Amino acid sequence: MERHRITDVSVGVSPFSLNVARPSFRVRSLHRGASRASLRVPRVIRTVTVATALANPGIVPRSVDLEDLRARAATLTRLAEIQRTLHKLNEKVEDTTTKLGSDLYGVARSVYSVMKSPATVPGLTERKAKLGQRFARKASSRPNEAPSPAAA
Repeated sequence: MERHRITDVSVGVSPFSLNVARPSFRVRSLHRGASRASLRVPRVIRTVTVATALANPGIVPRSVDLEDLRARAATLTRLAEIQRTLHKLNEKVEDTTTKLGSDLYGVARSVYSVMKSPATVPGLTERKAKLGQRFARKASSRPNEAPSPAAA
């Protein structure tokens, strides 16, 4: 599998980038009533359509430039590969961020526990107060229960 560096990916995508958010582009280019999600064309449709159109140019409307159709399908295929690579990279970044955040949070809890002890290092009062605001236990949201008659 081909690996991409982030700069390679961003440089590789820029020639194909379109600003689909522009209203003028959207009106002219998207089919009426179609959303972005509904316009994601599966690979088999792209390949069969292009192969059929190139092999049988007589069945294609004259307004369709066959070479442009082939180029667009190839571009879409390359962008799909880049999108898969970015998706995998994003998942790895999210997993790593979650793991590192979890590790750091655990250490912070341990440090705060030590800071709460009376034998702590002097001068940490302000930091202890900041951590105390973050790690303060929330009051129980359960209503006070009436004592059972057996306990009375």
